[in-house]
Amino acid sequence: MRPRKVAFGAVALTMAIGIVLGLSMLGPAPVSRSVRAQTVSLTFGYGGDIGWNATARTRIGLAKLRSDLGNLSFFLALGDLSYNSTPGSEPSWCNFINWSLRKPATFPFEIVSGNHESNGPEGYINNFVKCEPNKIPGINGTYGKEYFFDYPSSSPLARVILISPALSFSSGAWWSYTGNSTHEHWLLGAIDSARAQAIPWVIVGMHKVCLSVGPMQCEISQELMDLLLEKKVDLVLQAHDHTYQRSKQLSCALREVGMPNCIANGQSPYVRGAGTVFSVCGVLGQWPWTVHPVTDDEAAYFAASMGGNTPGMGNGFCRITLTASTLSMNTMFSGTYADSFTIAGAAASVVTFSAATTDEETRPAIVEDVCSCCCGTSA
Repeated sequence: MRPRKVAFGAVALTMAIGIVLGLSMLGPAPVSRSVRAQTVSLTFGYGGDIGWNATARTRIGLAKLRSDLGNLSFFLALGDLSYNSTPGSEPSWCNFINWSLRKPATFPFEIVSGNHESNGPEGYINNFVKCEPNKIPGINGTYGKEYFFDYPSSSPLARVILISPALSFSSGAWWSYTGNSTHEHWLLGAIDSARAQAIPWVIVGMHKVCLSVGPMQCEISQELMDLLLEKKVDLVLQAHDHTYQRSKQLSCALREVGMPNCIANGQSPYVRGAGTVFSVCGVLGQWPWTVHPVTDDEAAYFAASMGGNTPGMGNGFCRITLTASTLSMNTMFSGTYADSFTIAGAAASVVTFSAATTDEETRPAIVEDVCSCCCGTSA
C-alpha cells in the first residue's frame, strides 16, 4: 500500500502546484475600493500669497515649505503668486520657486489664479501655467483657473477642486459660480460625481474668501458659499486675506452676521458630514495682516486665527493628512503659533441638486432657511 500513498501524494502535490500557477496567471485577487483606501494615507500642503525673491517673508515661508516638501504628495498654491509687475517676469518667478524649494522636476506644485495675475498687473496666469505646469495625471478642466483631480488616481482618497470665483481673465468675463452659470454647472458636476463615486473627501480650493475676521470682505458671493455649505463640502481652502483662519464646522453662514445656530461643531474633532470647515492660509510669503477674533462681525464662525497682531505669528503653509476616515490639518509656520483640527466619521450623505435648481428664483436660498431659525439670535 505504501507505493499507492506515494502516488496519491504526488498527484495531490501536482494539483496544488497547478492551482497556484493558475491563480498566479490570473493576477492578484481583486481588493475592494474601500479596503484599498483604508490602507492608504495622503499628505499635501496648501497656501497662497507668495511673493518674490526680494521679500524676506517670502524666503521665510518657502524655507518652511522646503523643510517639509519630502513629506508632501503635492502642494496647492492658492493664487497671488509673484507680486512682480515687471513684464515677462513669470518664468523668473517659477525659477525662483524651484530653486527655493529645491523641488524635484516631477513634484506637483499646482497653481490656481489669484486676482494679482488673473489679468495682471503682476503677471498673467496663462504665462505662469507654462513655466509651472500641471504634474498630476488626469486633471479635468483648465489648469490654473478651474480644474479638479482625484488623488491617488487609483482608489482616490480625495477629490480636489480648484475654482476662480470673482476673477476676471484676459477675456474680460467675470467668473461667477451662481445664477445658473456654466461655472456653477461645472462645480456642481465635480462635487456630485465625487460623491457618486464614493470618494471619501471633497475639498474645494480658491483664492478669494467670503467669511473672515481679517480685513477682507465677501467677494466670492453669499450664493457660492451657500452652495458649498448645502453640498456639505468637507473642507474649503482659501487665501487672499494675509492671515491664517480656521472656521468652526458650519451648516450655514451669513456674511457680516454671526449666527450661533449655524455652528454644527465649535471645536475639533469635527464630525464628517455635519458641515463645512473653511481654512484661510494666506501667509506663505506676505506680512500677516491684523485679525479681530473677538470684535469682528463674523467672529462667531471662527475657532482660530493668526495675524500680525497674534503672539508667535509667522509665515508658512498648512498641511493636510487624510485617510479614508480621517482628515487632519496642521499649521506649519515659522513662529511659535500653531493650530490643528481633525474631521472624522462615516462618509457624508450625498446632497444632489442640479445647477438649474440653484438659481435663487427657483429654490429657497439657504440664508432664508437660516433666517427662519436664527436671524433673531444675537451674535
